[in-house]
Amino acid sequence: MKLLFENWRKYLNETIEPVLNREQIEDLITDKFSFNSAQSSQHRWGRGQPIIDYYFNKRSGEWVYTASIPSEVHANSWNDIESYEGEDLEIFLRRVQDAYSQIELEAQPSQIELDVQENLYYGTSTILQQEITENGIKSPSEWGDYGLAEENAMKIVKEHGGEPMVIQMPVSEFDQSKFKIDENNNDVLIYTENFIIGLQKQEKKLL
Repeated sequence: MKLLFENWRKYLNETIEPVLNREQIEDLITDKFSFNSAQSSQHRWGRGQPIIDYYFNKRSGEWVYTASIPSEVHANSWNDIESYEGEDLEIFLRRVQDAYSQIELEAQPSQIELDVQENLYYGTSTILQQEITENGIKSPSEWGDYGLAEENAMKIVKEHGGEPMVIQMPVSEFDQSKFKIDENNNDVLIYTENFIIGLQKQEKKLL
């Protein structure tokens, strides 16, 4: 009986080798899925991307994974996802990817919301007019009603000089899938790609 207990104690104290090592886990998280690893330097993190953490449960002999997803829809809210018992890492990361895609979809203004507005407005300064003509409006850019654009134009003039300038653009000129709502102000639309603008076109007015 004593020998039986000794053997059982020895079994419990043995190190259980995980199926994946840390290097393989990091590769899947950061390379294959382009997520952020909580166990790597934050300097390498992508803004707004899910953050994946993990630890090895010696009792079960399995890795345990958790994901925190920053929400652009509700400021300062996070969606947390935990792995199921025995869940494969890739399957877990696909679940996280699906959840993240849904959150991104909810963060985008609907087609109906944009269709209500025929035009969007962007505030800038005359001192930047030549640069905008040659290179477009750099991402991310803030669009909204005339009041917002005028306010932004005054801020830019204060910083860079020149005269306030408001650019009016028909909604139809944009790729609407590239918009998202500012997390701090639902009246502000953020265009997430550079926007090439021909200021000489009549429908693209300077106000």
